[in-house]
Amino acid sequence: MKNKWKRSVFILPLTGAIALSPATSVLAEEVELEKQDQAWTQAETTETEAKETKTTEVATTTETEAGFEVEERVEAKTEAEIEEDIQNETFDLAAIGSLYELQLAKKAVENEMAIQGSSPELEAQLAAINARLASYATQAMYRLYNPNSGEHFYTANTNERDVLIKAGWKDEGIGWYAPISQGIPVYRLYNPNGEHHYTTSGGERDNLVSVGWKYEGEGWKSLSAEDVFGQPLYRQYNPNQKLCNHNYTTSLGEHEALIGLGWKDEGIGWTGVDVIYQENVNGNLRIYKTDTMEQIFGLYTYGGQCFYLDPANDGIALTNAKRQINGKYYLFNEQGQMIRSTGWVDFGGQRYWINDDGSLATGLVFVSKEQTGEASHYLVFDEQGSLVRNGQSGSYQADANGWLTNPNGDQMIKQFCHDTYAKTGRDLEQIFRYVGTEVSYQAKDPQWYEPAPGLTHTQYFAYVGFTSGKGNCYTYASMIYHLAKEAGYEARFVKGAVATASGNAEHGWVEIQQNGQWYICDGSMYRHYPISYTFMRPIDRAPFVYVRPVDAYNFQ
Repeated sequence: MKNKWKRSVFILPLTGAIALSPATSVLAEEVELEKQDQAWTQAETTETEAKETKTTEVATTTETEAGFEVEERVEAKTEAEIEEDIQNETFDLAAIGSLYELQLAKKAVENEMAIQGSSPELEAQLAAINARLASYATQAMYRLYNPNSGEHFYTANTNERDVLIKAGWKDEGIGWYAPISQGIPVYRLYNPNGEHHYTTSGGERDNLVSVGWKYEGEGWKSLSAEDVFGQPLYRQYNPNQKLCNHNYTTSLGEHEALIGLGWKDEGIGWTGVDVIYQENVNGNLRIYKTDTMEQIFGLYTYGGQCFYLDPANDGIALTNAKRQINGKYYLFNEQGQMIRSTGWVDFGGQRYWINDDGSLATGLVFVSKEQTGEASHYLVFDEQGSLVRNGQSGSYQADANGWLTNPNGDQMIKQFCHDTYAKTGRDLEQIFRYVGTEVSYQAKDPQWYEPAPGLTHTQYFAYVGFTSGKGNCYTYASMIYHLAKEAGYEARFVKGAVATASGNAEHGWVEIQQNGQWYICDGSMYRHYPISYTFMRPIDRAPFVYVRPVDAYNFQ
């Protein structure tokens, strides 16, 4: 059986993070952005004209069940066939089509020398092979993703990679391998507004520098597009975003999926070195590194794809299966690729929720309305990641949808908060305005009353406001307090009083800290006074006299 070789263009399932990354806030002045747009347009026109003058051969594709396209495999010569060529003196180094075949040729020459003895011809062949292998020495290029800005970042520097991971960037493993000793430079630029860009075009580089981008030198090298050992990185542009709007990938599937979502196809950005050999015999996929000819075992991530090359099964990639690895469960599709599209997935008759790292969610998982469009809720999963319906997992009871039926106070308030964020976002002023206008004032006697069993005072007052749209000053304050806290603000609920002409009247409000200073947010006062009087007023410059008893902050 002949080995099968395919150019390792990996198929990356399109994740929500890539497809739906939010538009980044534009910090530059409008005139600056217009200049940058002109620079992009001029550079892209130059690139397009250059690309139209040559044709790039792309392997034919076939539709897979998952909806992505996979390159058809082409025959590669076996070790025995290469040895036969060497023995018959018909070996042609120029005809070698992959680094894997080149490594096989080296091994065949060395075997021939061990059996027949050295000769000038064999020595020359070995020297030529070694020289060619040396010219394709590589360095790993790491790919990272910023979930806040939507930017992908690429670097060969492991220290730079590790610093970004600690800062919250998502590690997406090795993106590709770049040549070290040959090729054209790939220029790296930085926009002070907060993004990087990479290009092989000197014209594009110079245009961006002219409108304020910082040139950071050569990031790595690129092979020529025609190199038979090359691996293309496809470039896409999102016209709906001003910043962080380029993506580069070895995955033809990811490339075409983004184009289908409206991204602009910008062809091949640069070319790496194809160092991965995938052997697929009768549906059994094994993966090797061509630089060492070593077979890879265990979890392996490359080009945005992750495989589990089962050590207990001769390194064959796990396919169409669920497997526990290092204490977590994962799903693998028919091509052996880990299913990493965050969110819901139906697999093998069961329903699962995929975490950001590709593992299956287990136990209790919060899902917000911002993620699904449904009401925010908690889902119940068993210990192997399957959704529990009309059943129980541990102490959690699930209904027919898999939703938690008995949320505690904290869980219930979290659900209310995220349903509200779907309307307001997490902007503090929008939250404040929403509560101040959507809740109708309703007096209670007494105003401060005992909560329902299992709830704190602020949870119960907030519950009344979220469910009825009515409440007193403590209701306004409790809603704003919990919405601010869940959105990440430092906040405290205050049970005090406000001075009036007839004496002190019991009252509740919220105080929020920013940059070391506390500010007052008074939702019920917003019904009668301008927002400048009631929202984020410094405590020492409040327009009303707020009275704080000793226990003012004891009702959080």
